[in-house]
Amino acid sequence: MVKKFFFFLLTVILILSIYLTLFELLLYSFHSPLNSEIKEPLAHQATWVYLLKQNYISFIDLDLLSIHEKRHLLDVKRVFEKVYIVWISVSFLSFLILTFFIFKLKDKLHNLFKNSIRLGVIINILFILCSFNFLYNFNQFHSLFFMEKSWFLSEDSI
Repeated sequence: MVKKFFFFLLTVILILSIYLTLFELLLYSFHSPLNSEIKEPLAHQATWVYLLKQNYISFIDLDLLSIHEKRHLLDVKRVFEKVYIVWISVSFLSFLILTFFIFKLKDKLHNLFKNSIRLGVIINILFILCSFNFLYNFNQFHSLFFMEKSWFLSEDSI
């Protein structure tokens, strides 16, 4: 029983590493909304520089944004930084796990990949199902990571 739980935990760590790596790649690669025009290109660029490249935590120095928008971006920056730390940690663990399996348990490596693929398929199906009621799930996600209703911005927000 303990062996199965340990194996499941290793599988979860591996899958989490893959998903967070994809998240980080997408985060650093795509900075524009799909099929939508950017209202303020300079503000858009400054926001991404603030979120991804600024090394210290402070409000964004952009006069176009309200204090409410700046507060939300600060919250987003904090979440991104926590995700980054989790990603680095989980990726390091995944590297150690894969190295261990390659050198010590070569015969079990196939099972690890097979279970990882199964878990990945289940998680992707859950993501697809969640996308059918996107607004509800968007609000649930934000309520977990942000102060209550702090992500509600005005219609004219950039």
